[in-house]
Amino acid sequence: MSVISTKLPETMPTFLSVSITDKVISRSLQSCIANSSAVDLSTKEYFIRYTLYAIGLLESRLDAADSSWFPLLSKYNQELDKREEVHNQLRQTCRKATDTLYMAREAKDANFGDNVSKVLTRLWNEVEPALGDEAALLNSIGPKVLQEDLSIIEEEDKIRRLALMKKDGHLWCATYLMRCLTVEERQQFPPGVPGIAKSAMLAAGNWKFSREFQFAPSFTTPTENNI
Repeated sequence: MSVISTKLPETMPTFLSVSITDKVISRSLQSCIANSSAVDLSTKEYFIRYTLYAIGLLESRLDAADSSWFPLLSKYNQELDKREEVHNQLRQTCRKATDTLYMAREAKDANFGDNVSKVLTRLWNEVEPALGDEAALLNSIGPKVLQEDLSIIEEEDKIRRLALMKKDGHLWCATYLMRCLTVEERQQFPPGVPGIAKSAMLAAGNWKFSREFQFAPSFTTPTENNI
C-alpha cells in the first residue's frame, strides 16, 4: 500500500468538483504505478480492475471538459479552447494503457514485465502537467466566472458522476473517490453528504472491495480509512 503526495495545483474553491476529480485521477495513477511491480497471480485481476477504473475516470473527465466545461468557460480565457488537442493526446495514451492492461489480463502468468509500469508512467507524466496547466487556467478566471456558469458546471459534473455510478455501482465509485482523498478533503466532498454516511460507505466499500482497494493511495491508518 503506497503513500501518495497530496500536492497538486489548487483550483478555486468554486471549481471544487473539478479540482477533486483531478486529484483523484493523479493520486490513483501514482498508486497504480507504485504498486504495479508487486502484483502477483492472486492479485492481478484486482489490480487491473482498479487501474482500468482510474483510466476510465480520466477519460470521463476529458470528455466533460471538451463537451461542457471548457466551451462554457472559454469566454473568460480563450486558452481553454485549445485544450482539446492536449486531451486527444491523452486519450491515445489512455487507449494504449487500456490495451496493455487487457493483454496483461489475458496472459497466463502474473508477470507484467515492464509494459504496464511503463505505459502508466507515460500516462501520468502526460496527465500531471496537463492537469496543472488547466488548474492554473481555472485559477486565472475564477474571480470572473458568473455564479450561473459555476452552477452549470457543478450540475453537469454531478450528472457525470451519477453516470459513472450507474455503470460501476454507487458503493464502488464513492469508495474509490474517498479513498483518494485525505480525511480533511472528505469533509468537503462529496458536498451535502453527512459525515456519518460517508464513514458508513467507506467502511462498507473497504470491506466489499478490499482486494481492489489494496492498490488505493493511503494517507491514513487502516482505521482512519473508514472516516
